[in-house]
Amino acid sequence: MKVRRSELVRTAQIFLNNAIEVLEVACEGDSNADAYMVAQLKILASSDHGYLSRDLNLDELAERYENTEPHTSIDSSIEVDADWYNELNERI
Repeated sequence: MKVRRSELVRTAQIFLNNAIEVLEVACEGDSNADAYMVAQLKILASSDHGYLSRDLNLDELAERYENTEPHTSIDSSIEVDADWYNELNERI
């Protein structure tokens, strides 16, 4: 089955945001873990993280795939296993 790449990136973003929430609780009071793990995940998760960074994040990646021009090396959709995709959506 064909799925839009941007849709898969947004799904990954949901999972990553949930992981960040759990880690914020787990790492409370551990400034090292907050600075070097939680902050890095926030930077990857979205463009509205509040840190100074030029790292590619999931918002930018999804936007890149949403604006993919026809006839480029990256297709805006990708073939995935239907069972895998359905299981993924059940986890959300």
